[in-house]
Amino acid sequence: MKKLGLLSIGETPRPDILSVMSRELPDTELVEYGILDDLDERQRQSLKPLPGDFPLVSRKRDGSQFSLGKKQAVELMELGLRRLREQGAAVVVLLCTCRFSLNIPEGMMVVEAGRVIDAALEALARDGMTTGLLTPLPAQADELAAHYAYLPGRLVTASASPYEDVRFAEIAAEGLKGADFVFLHCMGYTEPYRAAVHRVCGCPVIRASSLVARFAAELMNVQE
Repeated sequence: MKKLGLLSIGETPRPDILSVMSRELPDTELVEYGILDDLDERQRQSLKPLPGDFPLVSRKRDGSQFSLGKKQAVELMELGLRRLREQGAAVVVLLCTCRFSLNIPEGMMVVEAGRVIDAALEALARDGMTTGLLTPLPAQADELAAHYAYLPGRLVTASASPYEDVRFAEIAAEGLKGADFVFLHCMGYTEPYRAAVHRVCGCPVIRASSLVARFAAELMNVQE
């Protein structure tokens, strides 16, 4: 059976991610590794975002939210890639919609969710259209607005964590009304969050996890 590695910036297992990946990849063995898996509490606290660092958000094993700095995550992500390679995964999906510059093991193919998302937004955004982004944290919304300033049309952002009650997503979605489409810019958003945002906004709402899973499925279909 083919193997696909799933590298999380939180803890594994990730049932929220496995559900969508297994649906799109029924004939593929999914191998997980989370960069928090082997760390004690003191080591985890050392990963908290520093001033000026981009904050990342992920999920702990108990379902709660964990925030860490992008700079602090890179070395652990590179370790995670090596661990997954040792387990026989030649293709790995990075389960984070941020973009990274990583040292990738020789012979490994890596799907960066952040690059897939950027390409999708570039394909959809047009002059005269409004693009909506839902992110976990307000600080991320500000950074991403700057990152996507090159996109044509108008960009609106709102924030609600995928690891809190879905009603917060409904409240946040009020700020996205009028968008032509909304992108849920975190791999942790599940179907109830997509449905909630759609109820409020009434436009197409795209989950990062679903898009990346389908991309990975196309890739794995041609793997021996």
